[in-house]
Amino acid sequence: MATKKQIAEQAMRIIQGGNLKPDNSMDIREVMLHLDQLRDRRCRLDVLNNVKSGEYSVPDSYLVIETGTVSSGTVSLSRQTLELPYGLGLYQVGPTADLDEAYAIMPPGQRALLGGSAAMERQSKGFCWMVADVIYFKNVSDSTGVTIMYVPSSKAIAEDADYPVPPDVEAELLQELVQMFGVQQQSPHDELEDGQK
Repeated sequence: MATKKQIAEQAMRIIQGGNLKPDNSMDIREVMLHLDQLRDRRCRLDVLNNVKSGEYSVPDSYLVIETGTVSSGTVSLSRQTLELPYGLGLYQVGPTADLDEAYAIMPPGQRALLGGSAAMERQSKGFCWMVADVIYFKNVSDSTGVTIMYVPSSKAIAEDADYPVPPDVEAELLQELVQMFGVQQQSPHDELEDGQK
């Protein structure tokens, strides 16, 4: 799996004709920012296409797994989640000790609406919901280890970390970067490699 920086550098090399020149006017930070925007948009579209076909799921390649320990009824994620339809950004939460078990994920505010109902009073079932990248738990004891599957926002992924995106989508994102930034490079070309623009 490539990193964000590797994809951005590859796009810049393609646009420059093979090698990055010292007087290159492109800023890799701009290329990575646009790559983040393209990945998040594509992830959202892939999820919407799955939902249209009746499958409420996220393609596996967009997901990351993180572990944590419940403390004061909460776990904070290390990265911001991507806002996806039907709350699919937070994909699955369950106890680390039993990976066959998963807690019921509910939208924020539903606990108040369901309070007093038989479903919420069932002590054997764990519930969770997320607000601002903090996961809150009901019927889950403190010190319980949890495994969390979620879709991180692209801007929360470090430039040298694996970039969670399907391989075929990676190629499409690269092509879109080349198209976007290649247009900007069609200005008169500086043939002299003197470090000046």
